[in-house]
Amino acid sequence: DPGGRLEVSPGQFVPGATFAGVTVEVRGGAAVVGQTTSGPDGVDRRPCTTRAADAWVVPWSTTARPGNRAWVLLHNPFRAAAVADLRFVGDIGRRETLDSQGVVVPGRSVVAYDVTERIADSSVVSATVDVRVGRVVVARLQASDGSGPMATRGLDLAPGVPESATRAFVPGVAADGEGARGSTVVVVNAGTEVVEA
Repeated sequence: DPGGRLEVSPGQFVPGATFAGVTVEVRGGAAVVGQTTSGPDGVDRRPCTTRAADAWVVPWSTTARPGNRAWVLLHNPFRAAAVADLRFVGDIGRRETLDSQGVVVPGRSVVAYDVTERIADSSVVSATVDVRVGRVVVARLQASDGSGPMATRGLDLAPGVPESATRAFVPGVAADGEGARGSTVVVVNAGTEVVEA
């Protein structure tokens, strides 16, 4: 109804799944969709991505031990399978693993690529996803239990970025100061040429 809300728990449709993808299609108008993710390390609320694409950038995650876990989530909302190549860059330099090339994402499914398992102990890891076949939706899930080098605790589900831009705005960045832990802005150059920022 106008002004109404509908809440759906994906777990009731895919019981026992660690990760789930949801596709919301609205007929007769438009809607805004958000999601809440919760776990032992915290809660995160975000608006949802509104399109699938064949190229994505995940600007930031950390696998610094102990206490941090990061996944790149590849959601294929379509019937046909998609195939993606993942590349990583960060304080570890450029990285590709054998199983990060040609990742098959079956139709109407989610593949959770465990970054921590493959690129351990990196304070900053950025990812690029190039989809050879089909289109997908990409997000990054970061879980920190507070035992890591920065003592950060929380859960963060951030959508990937489907396009690079010449200008970006970052509202609400906390400055270092009394009671603040500080913030970091990560600029990822997903291209092959040097850029100035």
